[in-house]
Amino acid sequence: MCESQRLGYDPTIRYNGETSQWEIDVWDDESRETRTYICEYVVADTSSLFGQHRRCFVARAKESSDEQPAQKVLIKDAWAYAAATGSKAARDELSNLRAIRDKLGADDALAGTYSHLEAGGVVQQMHTKQKTADDTTESIFADIDASVLEEVPDRIHRRVATTPVGEQLKSVRSVDELIVVVGDVMAAHTAIVRRCGILHRDLSTNNIMFCRDDDGMVRGLLIDFDNAVLQSDLHDEQRPDQIGTFPYMSIGNLEQSSVKRTALDDWESLIYILCWLGTIGINRDDQTNP
Repeated sequence: MCESQRLGYDPTIRYNGETSQWEIDVWDDESRETRTYICEYVVADTSSLFGQHRRCFVARAKESSDEQPAQKVLIKDAWAYAAATGSKAARDELSNLRAIRDKLGADDALAGTYSHLEAGGVVQQMHTKQKTADDTTESIFADIDASVLEEVPDRIHRRVATTPVGEQLKSVRSVDELIVVVGDVMAAHTAIVRRCGILHRDLSTNNIMFCRDDDGMVRGLLIDFDNAVLQSDLHDEQRPDQIGTFPYMSIGNLEQSSVKRTALDDWESLIYILCWLGTIGINRDDQTNP
């Protein structure tokens, strides 16, 4: 008696019974078209109904075939804040990824060292009169008295597809590989700061990954720009946000200092990452064997 999405379904992620595959639609704000991908496996899922409800999938374009396989993409699906609640520094991963791609995309030396945007936008849901609309908490709760929703944050349902798909840092095979990976990631980080004016703000063992080519050589990969902001937005902050992964936060960040955050805070996070890996081991074997 009502639209499927009002019953809790998301028709933009659906099971195709004919092919026995899960299909994921990614609406691209720039081209104004929907790209459909075939999910190969789930990388990260969430068990909570609150927060961003972030999910990640490895997928390939639907038009690909076994004879002509398409490049794998990482699809991130999340409910981001519609506005940066409690912060003057707006966080918009899609805009940041778009700016990084446009400014660094032609630099072959950095290719494959950061998340490259392939497609992305606000998820589109079919509403009345066969018209689509942005999938937001505002549209979902449109029929509920606003006074009841005072404590509910405004969120936007975004989905982005990026390349390349990396491996976790704990899969490196030696200290030499770790050095190469970290060097590539911080080269990308520096270029993003200097040429795009974007500060990552969340370096961690989860956001530093790598890719291995057919010859066995590794290349570092910096991912997850959820907490990244334009440096220009940080100038007006009276008290900077406490942002990042707790074990790797800079001292100023951890103590919620009023000192403006800079690239040095991310470099400090890198030091703590290396100290941590030096303590528990650099890879999966070191961390599981006494």
